[in-house]
Amino acid sequence: MDQDTAQTLFKEGAIFVFLDVPVGTEFGIDYNSWNVGPEFRGVKMIPAGLHFVYYSACNKEGQTAPRTGFFYNFRKKEIVVRKWNRLLEDIDPDIDVRGDMLQKFHDNKEEMDRYLGAYPYENYKKWVSLSSCMSESLVEKLQPENGKILSVSEFISESSDTASRKKKQTIISQISHLQNQHLQEKQNHNYHK
Repeated sequence: MDQDTAQTLFKEGAIFVFLDVPVGTEFGIDYNSWNVGPEFRGVKMIPAGLHFVYYSACNKEGQTAPRTGFFYNFRKKEIVVRKWNRLLEDIDPDIDVRGDMLQKFHDNKEEMDRYLGAYPYENYKKWVSLSSCMSESLVEKLQPENGKILSVSEFISESSDTASRKKKQTIISQISHLQNQHLQEKQNHNYHK
């Protein structure tokens, strides 16, 4: 990337700040992914427009969890801040940085610069060719309710409390009783023939 483009993107580009991400976590935007290091705080110089941000937790052995991602329509000079939740191994749904806190990130943009990776502009045309037919409204219509796209299905487990187990056991007993009753009637019917 030439110096003029870099300067323009630094001034006009968006920033995605991702705080408290564990070392080794896979993080990516569009066509590019990395395993984050100890200094990682996000990505700078993101061209305005629709992008796909994704991540996967990794354990100490390097095994990667299923990928989670979301589309985001970055605006010029926008700073988006997300924070990692170690317990959920996901973006913290309760952290929404706005107002004064967001202003602090704007004010400290130059100090944060060394902790932010540059958006790999050399792959940007490839991303635009892939995503140019997608509008923000189309993404909103197609995106899941929680806004996250998962590489595996999420299953909602049935409650395993005592009442639930008793109810299941009662139903199983009733079915078993009806089956036995039916078999007995069938045998009695055959016996009397």
